[in-house]
Amino acid sequence: MTTQLEQRGQNLATGKTTSAKARWRIPATLEVAAVWIVVGVIGPGLFTGSTLFLATTALIFVLFAMSTNVLLGWTGITSFGQAAFFGAGAYTVGLLAPIALPPLIQLFVGAAVGAILAMIFSLVANRVTGVEFAMLTLVFGESISLLLYRIPALGGESGLPGIPRGAIFGTSLFSDKTFWWYAIAITGVLAIVIRRLRGSTFGASLTAVRDNPLRASALGINVKLSRIVAFTVAGLLAGVAGALYAQLQGIASPDIMSWTVSGEVIIMCLIGGMHTYWGPAIGAVIFTVANWALSNSTSSPELYFGLGLLVIVLVLPEGLLGLVPMISKRMTRRQKVLS
Repeated sequence: MTTQLEQRGQNLATGKTTSAKARWRIPATLEVAAVWIVVGVIGPGLFTGSTLFLATTALIFVLFAMSTNVLLGWTGITSFGQAAFFGAGAYTVGLLAPIALPPLIQLFVGAAVGAILAMIFSLVANRVTGVEFAMLTLVFGESISLLLYRIPALGGESGLPGIPRGAIFGTSLFSDKTFWWYAIAITGVLAIVIRRLRGSTFGASLTAVRDNPLRASALGINVKLSRIVAFTVAGLLAGVAGALYAQLQGIASPDIMSWTVSGEVIIMCLIGGMHTYWGPAIGAVIFTVANWALSNSTSSPELYFGLGLLVIVLVLPEGLLGLVPMISKRMTRRQKVLS
């Protein structure tokens, strides 16, 4: 007769489990899809007019923050130039506006431009790491931003206004409610893709590169190639987010390529928790809504943002979602003491 310990070993070897928690665990992709469906359904009911427009903007920044976290949280790469790829997607839509391409084709081209630009930069800067790489991304982003003011075809300070939302499958995206469903569909699909990547061997290799590049290299992981691919994926997703932003706002301006936008999206990841999947999404929503509320109620929103970020960094270095394991550990310790 096999003992309980032997039976547990056999279950682990065959991939079986008798744990009720494991049996009832929801698949990760189904969890993401369910969240996006629920948000999509309740969004138009909770928000109307300008608030629905704000919610759609927050949704786009959720995708942008998730794309940035592929570098920051997954790979351990700090980039202050992600706004360049976000803006590249937006300007691509602006340049394609006179051709009147379908919105989905615009997103595809914007994603391609963001990915190509990111891949070229990562190939050029692949020999640099750490603080030097972070500073190089800052210089790169600011250089791209300054070029927009110098090229007349890109509209200079005025940017590229008058971008139409277009129509998809014969349905106009002019109304905010219709565009909400369009944005929910695009960001939801990409959120599932990001979750699949996070749980794949590719995601595991990026985590290994983040934790210990030397050990990852010893295990056979091509560290340089992993960083290039991660940068390309992040640029592609940022390009889609920028294209969506231009379609929503109806304009692509140089402001969205400034270093402050790159800094803001990093703050979003820090607020929610860059080592979690949902952290960047939660941080993006909190940041967007707080920025809107503070801008309408005070003349110096940056001061309050700075104080809030300081509190989070000092008290919750792992972000808001870091509260969950922190509380769980304290409860476990308390139970041990009481027992």
